Formats: sequence, structure tokens, C-alpha cells
Amino acid sequence: MKNRMLFWVALFWVICVWGQVKTPDVSPKSVVNQTIGLTEVEVVYSRPSIKGRMIFGDLVPFDKIWRTGANAATTIEFSTDVTFGGIPVKEGKYALYSVPGKKQWKVLLYADHQIWGDPGNNYDPKKVVAEVTVTPQTISPKVETFRIGFDELKPNEGFLSITWEQTLVQVLVGVNSHQVVLESIKKTMAGPTASDYHRAAAYYFEQNMDLDKAIEWVNKAAELNPKAYWVLKLKSEIQAAKNNFTDALKTANQALEAAQKAGNQGYVKMIEQNIALWKKKQ
Repeated sequence: MKNRMLFWVALFWVICVWGQVKTPDVSPKSVVNQTIGLTEVEVVYSRPSIKGRMIFGDLVPFDKIWRTGANAATTIEFSTDVTFGGIPVKEGKYALYSVPGKKQWKVLLYADHQIWGDPGNNYDPKKVVAEVTVTPQTISPKVETFRIGFDELKPNEGFLSITWEQTLVQVLVGVNSHQVVLESIKKTMAGPTASDYHRAAAYYFEQNMDLDKAIEWVNKAAELNPKAYWVLKLKSEIQAAKNNFTDALKTANQALEAAQKAGNQGYVKMIEQNIALWKKKQ
């Protein structure tokens, strides 16, 4: 009886110890955080490797829905409304599924992001938020470990890139940074600082918007911070954009003097280049 009791105690101890053993995941989890314009995008996925296998058309069959990775379904989350392959999508979290094909892929955003792996028999077409058809690109060299990332980033867009083996699939993610900036400017201008006036004026100038409003704001920034050579430089550039080169040169010389006193040689060089250019246009 005593020996039997010792046996069960020992067995229980072995099971407990075994249950605590941890081994590396063959398809490790990865989290990608990317800012596009003013929108935060997060992708959570697992990264399988080729390991000598044929991937597309074999391990990952053609024309069948795929979790776009391994283990749990890949998810993608947007902090603002976006367009996904030109299709409007509300901010939120989605499962990122795909249907690989020989000549065309389909990349899907799926409303239910808590399904483990592929949706299988639980797949509901009504839960497809966006479906984009993409032509895959053949790349070299071969990519051993599956990868999702973002490329060709611009203030209002960036490509979601899905890469494995010798295949690259990209979907354009668009964001409305311009509208977000305008709303931010409108809200901030209720009680702005010199920096707020400067940023608002700079945005209007860079986007070639209302230059009269840009001048109004940059003048207020200069009033609040008269020694700010970067503000004076911007003011001169807005004046030049309005073809007022006489005033632009006057302001640029003020900016040059302030930048020289501050010892900012980078700004000194840029302002001197502007002055040389505008003298030819007077």
C-alpha cells in the first residue's frame, strides 16, 4: 500500500514538472506596429518557415482561404477609418485572411477576428468587410520565413506587404491624414501657441492651401516668438509663394540674421539659397 502511494506521488510530480516544460514555437508570434500618416496600424501574426517544403499550391493550397500565417488567425487593427485596396473600412480590429491563387490572390478583412486559424465551416461571407483582388509578384531571393510588413510609406498611404517563398502580395492602405490635420488645426486654434500657429501655417503652405490664412498664422507665430528664425524663414517662403519677392527678401534677411546669431548653419545655408533664388525673380 505504501509503495503504491509513493508511485502515485512520484507520477503526479513528474506530470507537474512535465507540464512546466516550455519549448520554442516553430512559428513564433510577431507584432508589427506601423504609423501611416496619423493612423496607427497593428498586425499580430505567426511566422512559419519554409524548411525545404513547397509552399503555395502545396502546403498552402491554391483557391482556399488561408489564415495568412500560422496558429491563430492573423489580425490587423486600424486606429482611424482607412481604405483597404480602395474599399472604405471603419477603424477597428479584423482578421486578415487570404485566398492564394496561381495568377490572382484575394486578401480579405473579416469582422470576426477571434476565430482560431482558418474559419472553416464557420466562414460567413456577410462578415467580409473588404475583399481585394491582387496580382502576386515573383521576387528573388527566396524568403525563408513568412513576413508581413509595410512599404512605400507616404503621408496618406502605404502598402501592406505579404511575403513568403518567392511571392510578394501588396494591398494599398489609404488614410485621410489631411482631414485629421484640418480637424486638429481647427480644434487647436481655439487657444494656440506660437508653435501651433507655426505648424498650422507650415501645413497650409506645404499643401498649397489658403496662403492668406497661412500668412495670418505665421505672423501671429512671429509676434509670439520674434527671434524664431525658423518662423521667419517660413514667412519668407509663403511671401515668395505669393510672388511677393520684395517682402520675401526683407523677411529672409531678418531670418538670416537671427539664424546666424543662433549659430544654426543649416538654416543659414537654406536661407541664403532662398535669397539668391528670389533676387533673380525680383
